Amino acid sequence: MEFLELYHQSSLVVKAVIVMLLVLQFLVISVFVVKFIQLFLISFKLKKEKQIILNSKNIKSINLNDKSIIKAFVDDIIDETSLSRYQNQALLDRINLRLESKASYFIQGLKYGINLLASFGALTPFVGLFGTVWGIMGSFESIKNANNTSLEYIAPHISEALFATALGLFVAIPSVFLYNFFSKKITSISTELEFVLNHLIVVASRDINETK
Repeated sequence: MEFLELYHQSSLVVKAVIVMLLVLQFLVISVFVVKFIQLFLISFKLKKEKQIILNSKNIKSINLNDKSIIKAFVDDIIDETSLSRYQNQALLDRINLRLESKASYFIQGLKYGINLLASFGALTPFVGLFGTVWGIMGSFESIKNANNTSLEYIAPHISEALFATALGLFVAIPSVFLYNFFSKKITSISTELEFVLNHLIVVASRDINETK
């Protein structure tokens, strides 16, 4: 009820600020739920597939399903090998280039959405501050119109001003925390993926050496 009272006693501009911040908070929660599930599943699958790669002696013996993360990289190795006339170091360089490009694109896809959190973390304190400034201006207007500095005239505007500030921080702090959390998680996945791809290069080089 205190929230509703603060909202109803606020000016139209401050109400708009409050609604905007609540919408942004909803978006923060949505991004958190989607990215947490996505990154958790990818991390789990990647660790599971890493064991398959580590136990493989050659590329063609790697058995992965179509929903696998690593299968696309393995297919790239097989495709590049079939297109090359000579099984040599140049082939390994081309394979490495293709894997690096695909890995970079994959990691970039994981970052999709978390930049919103960084934007919210930077933006929402200023949105809240705008509501604060407007509320304080309202309190000065009340003093001017009533020609009275008693608390009953300025308290409502001060309350809406402080509420806008608090709500802005309520959105900004989780946004910054979640951005850092997801950034570290993506870095961890990137490191894990790099390890797996390096091992794939080793397996591919083993195949090439046996072909010579």
